[in-house]
Amino acid sequence: IEAKNLITLTALDNLQDNITLDFAGLTTDSVFVNGKKETFTQSSDQLNIEISENFSDGDSVHIGVYYHGRPAKGIYFRTNSYGDTVIYSHNEPYDARYWIPCKDDPSDKALLDFTIKIPEKYIPLSNGVVMEDVVSADGSRTIHWRESLPIATYLISVAAAPYTVVDYEYFWEQSQMPLLYYVYPPDRDLAEKGLLSSQKILDFFSSYIGVYPFLNEKYAMSAVPFREAAAMENQTATTMRDNLIDNEGVIAHELAHQWWGDALTPQSFDHIWLNEGFASYFDAMFTENEYGDEAFAKQMAAYKSYIFQDGSSAYPILYPPAEYLFGRAVY
Repeated sequence: IEAKNLITLTALDNLQDNITLDFAGLTTDSVFVNGKKETFTQSSDQLNIEISENFSDGDSVHIGVYYHGRPAKGIYFRTNSYGDTVIYSHNEPYDARYWIPCKDDPSDKALLDFTIKIPEKYIPLSNGVVMEDVVSADGSRTIHWRESLPIATYLISVAAAPYTVVDYEYFWEQSQMPLLYYVYPPDRDLAEKGLLSSQKILDFFSSYIGVYPFLNEKYAMSAVPFREAAAMENQTATTMRDNLIDNEGVIAHELAHQWWGDALTPQSFDHIWLNEGFASYFDAMFTENEYGDEAFAKQMAAYKSYIFQDGSSAYPILYPPAEYLFGRAVY
């Protein structure tokens, strides 16, 4: 990838001598601070910018980082079952830094503009709403999204493939929003089924929890050949493993995260059980609402059995050991 990241931050204390960003594995070409080119050093997972101007508490600082390379994590180029290359990101918990210089911490959300330039045959998806979509004479497509609500770095997403986009409209009271599925063309029927489930789940969660937090933007899913997870609740743009496209339980779990995890985010991954516990329970709550008490009891019994299968139940769900950060007890 070749990329630039333009960051606007507010100093919360006096900034002198340097600013440090989380950044791992890629080559930094140049760095600018408030328009002035600055010197920098890189370690294995940080970019240290030497600043020639001091900033006081409350000052706005504009950083531009230009970089390139082949990410070791965070963004992947994999082949799907139809032989196509699929590009997708997966940042949770701390892998955004492998392709984006950032403050890679869930406690510090930001607003996001994301632009990708990619060969025209690829249809990409990212967070928020499309601001511009331009196909150029050189055979490339450039799409700009804007996420206008605060987003944590682990939820920044891109997915791209020779997708077909299945496009529904979701209605809630006097509002409507796009409800989308980016899938491989042969999987269109599965996407239709998945979107019908999504409508029911959105209705239930919106009535039971509160209005969908990103109703002014969209809810979309994309199918990818995931190896890192079954699915990932990227804000407004969930990524689904491509053999789970129409799995109602997974869809419900990831949709619940739009409230629990995305709109409302823990300050630390030590509290990840708040994300995953709520998402699991509201999946079960949807099951109860849709299929009755017996189905709910069966699902809760399955959770009870599941929790003891990997050893994570021997530890607290709060501040779990690193190897059990996403252990079954947390879910």
